[in-house]
This record gives sequence, structure tokens and C-alpha cells, in this order.
Amino acid sequence: MNINELEEAIKKFPLSLLAIKDKETLEIIDSYLPFSVGIEIECDNKESFNEQIFKNILNIIEVNCSPNEKRFRIPNGLKGMVCLFEITKLLKKQCLLNPLSGIHYHIDMTDVFDFIDKTIIENNKNYILEELDTWEYKGTYNKRDVKLDIRCWVRFDSYKKTCEFRIGEMTFDYELIFKRILHCTDIIKKFRKLIKCNEYDLKLMKLEKELNDIKIKETEIQPLIIPNRIINLKNYGG
Repeated sequence: MNINELEEAIKKFPLSLLAIKDKETLEIIDSYLPFSVGIEIECDNKESFNEQIFKNILNIIEVNCSPNEKRFRIPNGLKGMVCLFEITKLLKKQCLLNPLSGIHYHIDMTDVFDFIDKTIIENNKNYILEELDTWEYKGTYNKRDVKLDIRCWVRFDSYKKTCEFRIGEMTFDYELIFKRILHCTDIIKKFRKLIKCNEYDLKLMKLEKELNDIKIKETEIQPLIIPNRIINLKNYGG
């Protein structure tokens, strides 16, 4: 299978890739979906709706459904593509398409979110908006902007540590949904480079967090009680 055939399968029918065992080829496939993705779809249930069927999808991370909204989280890589394909199949059987609503896409940014602030977003939002203009969003609910924790075209969500793209059109079609996710992912890849989150920075940030987590405030230190003795750890020298 050449690269063009591989890409076509990724974008249209990822189940055909499950038989591949070659490590390098699998790495290429996984690179198309490098981040975990959350999907919010505003649609109503059919009478036959059964949430458990979605939860039974192999490797799916999260399923949270209400009568008028379906939320899913899929893993990265080929596993995520297959999850998404199965989700779209079930949506067609279990849910009613709502053409007046839309889809939100959450791209996971857990490892770099602490680097992001309002200034970085403001300085780099123009290229994001220009990219998303190609989606030809016709709605009026979301303002054309990129903000931290404010609802608009793109919201950096500090609670979920994701970048939420809020202007996806309503569809149950795998090909179109994956096309939007692929574009969101490409935007985030570039954004990560703009904020200069290199591997060294990430390791340093992780180390700092670990150090902060293990720091014990003096007021939190409790005496170590041994029969007939009380040793205060903060004064114990060995």
C-alpha cells in the first residue's frame, strides 16, 4: 500500500488498516491523529437509542450522552480513527440528525496547556481564524474569535486542557468529521511550535510540577508516633 492509498484509507475507511503489522507503517498512520480528541454532537435520540452500544466500542475513552447531546472522547492514532468510524455508524442508527446544530471538537493539549496564556493566544489567533474561514461557518451563535475560557469560534479550555473548535457543521459522516479533526490537529501542531514548546521545555515543566507536588508545607508535617517516643520529622536529623 503506497502513501496515497494509505491516506485514502485513513480518511475514508480506517478499518481496512487493522491488518497492518509493519511498525513504520503504523507510525505513519498514527501520525495523522497524534492527539486524543473529544467530540460534542448536538442531536436527539431515536426511540431505539442505547448509550451502552457506544460504550462497547473498543478503545473508546469516554461516552457521555444526554437526550440532546452526545459526547465522546477517542484515543490518538489508528485506535481513535476506528473509534470514530464506529461512532459515526452508530449515530446514523441511534440518533436524529439536527441540521440546525453543530459539532464541537476538543483537541487534547494537556502536556502544553500550562504554557498558554491570553497574550500568546492574542498574538497568534489570526492564523487560526484565517484557517477556519475555509469552513465557511454560517452560524451566528459563536463570535469569530479565539479566547481563553470564553465561548467563541475557538476556546482554549483551561478546565479540560483542550483547544475547542466550536464551529463544526452537523454531520454523521466519518469522512467529513475526520477532515475537520485533521484540520484542527494541523492548526494545533503549528500553534504548539509558535509557543515554542520544545521537548526540553516540556521535561522541565514536568519536573517542576513533580517537585511542587512533593513539597510538604511545614504545617502539614505530622509527628511520627513510635511506642514511648514521639519524633517530629521536621526536626529529625537521623
